Amino acid sequence: MIAGDIIALISTVFLAVEIFLIYMQIRNQIKESNEQNERILEQRIEEYNKMRCKEALDAAAYYEKEIISLNYYIQAAVDKTQIKEIIESLKTSCLYDFDEEELKKNVSPQNIQLYNKIISELDPSSLAAARMTYINDSEKTAINLAMLSGKNPEININEENIKAYLRNQFFVGQMDLLNKLECFAMKFTSGLADDDVLFQSLHQTFIMQMKICYIAICQYNNNRVDKVYTNAICLYRKWNDRVMAQMQKEEDARKCVDVDPKNKIRDPKVSKG
Repeated sequence: MIAGDIIALISTVFLAVEIFLIYMQIRNQIKESNEQNERILEQRIEEYNKMRCKEALDAAAYYEKEIISLNYYIQAAVDKTQIKEIIESLKTSCLYDFDEEELKKNVSPQNIQLYNKIISELDPSSLAAARMTYINDSEKTAINLAMLSGKNPEININEENIKAYLRNQFFVGQMDLLNKLECFAMKFTSGLADDDVLFQSLHQTFIMQMKICYIAICQYNNNRVDKVYTNAICLYRKWNDRVMAQMQKEEDARKCVDVDPKNKIRDPKVSKG
């Protein structure tokens, strides 16, 4: 091998080494960059989850302050009427679309008519008592109740006007409750808050509130184009589906495992005799 060839070979080797070192440097930089990006991504995901958790806790505070008392008021107002029986007869698994068409499938025409009649003729004394218990305007309501019961005959105000006022306040309260449920649900359906944080604590009362207001919502939604309270309906579906799934899982577990009085697991196929 002549000297020129040796020099060329050495140059090639050095060039290969240099290229390899450059490659290793670039690869390490890419690796470091990827690791840094992953750390940044993980940090941002953590911050995002914390934000969603905080938003959920804020929603829980809103629920406690703005919704619970209204729910108790609406529930107390109808609790001693036949509306309670109509509501209790509803199966949560059948409440999905919350519109007039679905209402006709879930509630008989007679019961819809009965509901509307009772709602329009709610007892003013019961309404006043419910407001005094759960709504923060007890002084005004106490006066109304006193006039209705004849305890303050010196106050000359038309009794029919008072009855109309109390019944109107019920409808105002019901709409206020639905609007606030919609605002509450919007945080979760938009993804801003994590509904898993509150599910275990609030799903029972939320589902019950939507059930109590089911007929009213359906009557508002008399067509499927311009539906209202869609976020509340969406959250209801999600939470109710989750409840149904949990119940099914528990039922499946009971079918698969049979436990004897001594807490020993035995094969359910084995005869108990």
